[in-house]
This record gives sequence, structure tokens and C-alpha cells, in this order.
Amino acid sequence: MEWLEQEAIATAPITCKPKLWKRYVDDVAEVVRRGAQQELTDHLNSIDPTGNIQFTYEEEKEGTLPFLDTLLVRKEDGTVKLLVYRKSTHTDQYLNFQSHHPLHQKLGVIRTLLDRCNTVTTEDQDKEQETQHVKRALTRCGYPQWAFNKVEQQKKRPKQKELSTKQQEKTKGMVTIPYIKGVTEPLERVFRKHGIATAVKPKTTLRSLLVHPKDKQEDLAKTDCVYRIPCQSCDQVYIGETGRTFGTRLEEHKKEANNIDATRYTRSQKKLALKEEKKSAVTDHIARNNCVIDWEGAKSSLLTRCRHRVNQDCLPTWCHRRVNQDWSSLLTRYRRHVNRDWSSLLTRYRRHVNQDWSSLLTRCRRHVNQDWSSLLTRYRRHVNQDWSSLLTRYRRHVNRDWSSLLTRYRRRVNQDWSSLLTRCRRHVNRDWSRLMNRSRPAPPSPVSIR
Repeated sequence: MEWLEQEAIATAPITCKPKLWKRYVDDVAEVVRRGAQQELTDHLNSIDPTGNIQFTYEEEKEGTLPFLDTLLVRKEDGTVKLLVYRKSTHTDQYLNFQSHHPLHQKLGVIRTLLDRCNTVTTEDQDKEQETQHVKRALTRCGYPQWAFNKVEQQKKRPKQKELSTKQQEKTKGMVTIPYIKGVTEPLERVFRKHGIATAVKPKTTLRSLLVHPKDKQEDLAKTDCVYRIPCQSCDQVYIGETGRTFGTRLEEHKKEANNIDATRYTRSQKKLALKEEKKSAVTDHIARNNCVIDWEGAKSSLLTRCRHRVNQDCLPTWCHRRVNQDWSSLLTRYRRHVNRDWSSLLTRYRRHVNQDWSSLLTRCRRHVNQDWSSLLTRYRRHVNQDWSSLLTRYRRHVNRDWSSLLTRYRRRVNQDWSSLLTRCRRHVNRDWSRLMNRSRPAPPSPVSIR
């Protein structure tokens, strides 16, 4: 395209040579002599030898000319002003505020339209009209007034400087999580506290619901799957896994079962055959229990796909639980667990995460960095101490003859305390008045003054 552009301008006739040429991808804004539009278009279409690149043109109408999302307006004094251009089919339908999207994406719609207004529009009066038009259009889409105020506050904040290399190394990466209202927002705050950036993606989109570029594959043609084969005679079910197609493995089971049914045994041969292990548990079940397998029901009994195959020895087995088991109680408990109010748990978790651990860490560092040499020295001295003298004294104390001490204790217990009690009673009942009178001081004599 650059070669064609340079060649066309260089070889253009003087009568239609453009005075101004501005191109963005395949849109060109040009200024040519009045009436020379068709001549310049024919010249541009003749440059490409293959004829694949063809140009069309749109002339100025009533002093206006659209270019990309801008509208060039010629003023009476000959100057040009810029406005925001919208096609006649534009409906002012933007992302609805009630849609299931994160808040920062909805605020991004407001910010984008206001930034385009401030960038494209050149005059203040036109900027005010464009801002009012954006607010009216977004109000019809459900945007409240506080959303516009929040965007205005964000625009007034100073722009953050780019992170240095050291700060970038401290970041612990980025994770992409699906957006679920009321769940994704707390998760983003928790990740942000730990230095992990988050990106949000929609969980369910119109494309995932409506667009299916590939035809639906039949169950019998699927590979790497877990399947189920029910027994028609009893309530047992065989669970198996295969890396090949489900239809191929099912035919192998049917072929082995038909061979068993077609073989005729004597009584002794049948006893020996029952003791032998067959290629699969399905044929063993048929031979030992004389059951009939529901092959038609097995064709529509594909359980799941397993891209990472598990150990074959642990998965294929007979399940002795009934297929029609009542799972209502388990589902009820599961719903209760899912619908449980986790707000209190999240509150406690946030308090625990936001707790100031600096004091604990300081004490821990002091404890770790403490000089334990003196304590270890005392401990070694205590361990290496000669305990022989203490043990000798302990043995002497244990082996001591306590008979004399016990004899004196018995004499003391059996002593006649009656005389002591009699003296005690006499002492308590004694008349203490005379003693108290003797202990009181004499009153002072009267003093006379002349």
C-alpha cells in the first residue's frame, strides 16, 4: 500500500495532484482542486497492475466531511474544527449497567467516550454539547449519576508512574479468573494485598451459547472417555475407561460376551471356565452369574472425557450400588453448602489477613537472634556436674532408721494433754481487771496559776 501511495502521488497529473494527503490504513483524507475528484480516482485505480485495489471517494457536503470517527467542519472564516462523527444508523446503545460485567468495565465505557470527546473536539462549546450527549445516552442504558462522578474523580488523580524494574520483580505475576458477581471482587482484593495482579474474563458469553464451529461428535466416536455398561438382569454396573473410541471398546465387550454364549461346555469344563479370569470384568460377570447385558443402554452411557488418563487397574470395576439410587439427600446437603452465607467467614479471614503482625515478627526475630551461649554453658555445667555426693546423701536419707523418730511422734500423740488444757482454761477465765488497773497511768495533778 505504501508503494502504491508513493507511486500514485509521484505520477499524478498536475491538474489533479492533491494538495493534502492523509491516510490511515485504507481511509484517505485529501484536498484537490474542485472538479478533479473523478480524474484523481481514475488515476489511483490505474496504478495497481492487478486491479485488485480500487478507490472510491466521498465529497464534502454542506461544509462537512467525515473521516474515521471525526467530522471535519469548515467554518465561515476558512478554518476547520473537529467534531465526533456518528453515522445516521447509530443507536447510542452501549453496555447496559445492569449486565453481568465487572464495575471497572462499565466505568471504562464512560471514560472512553469522555476521553474521545476531549481528544477529538476542538472547541469548548462543542465539548460541552458532546459531554451532555454522552451522559444522556448512557443514562438511557441505566448508568447512575455516581458512576459519572467517580470517573471524574479518577480523571483528576495524578497518573501513576511506571514501575521500576525492582518493583516489577516484586510482583508475583497475574491470574485470570472468571467474573462472578459478589465473589470475584473480594478475590481481587485478596490477590492485590499479596502482590498478584488479576484479570477478569466472562464466564458465559453469547459466542459460547450460540456459536458452535464444529459439529457435535457422537458418543461412540469419542476417545479418552469413561463409560458405563449396565446389567439387565441385576442392579450392577460396570465402569470402564479407554483411550480409543468408545464404539470400538464396546464392540470388543460384545464380541467377548457372544463368544461365551456360543461356547458349549460340559459340567467339568464349565467349572474350570468359571475359575478362569477373562479379559474384562463384563465377561466374568456374564459367565459366573449367567446375566444379560443391556448393550443398547450402554451406547448412551458415556460418563465423561478424561484427557489425562488414569491408571487402568484402579478404574474398571463393577459398581454394586443401584443405578437408580436416590441422590436427593446428597443434593440437598450440597445446595445447603453452596447457598451458605460465607460473609462471616470472609470477614474473619480479612481481619486475620489485615492484622498487624509486625510486633509478633519483632519478638520472633529477637528470640531467634538472642545470645543463647550463656544458657547453653549453664546447661552443660549442670549436665556435667558430679551428682555422686547428692546421690550418697539421698541414699543415706532413704536408708536412715526412722524408728526413733516414729517412737517420739507416738509418745507426743499419746501424751496426756488434760493438764495443759486445764491451765489454758484457768488463764482464759482469769480476772484481768487488777492487771488492767495497774497498767493504767495515774491522772495528772491539778495545776494552779496565780
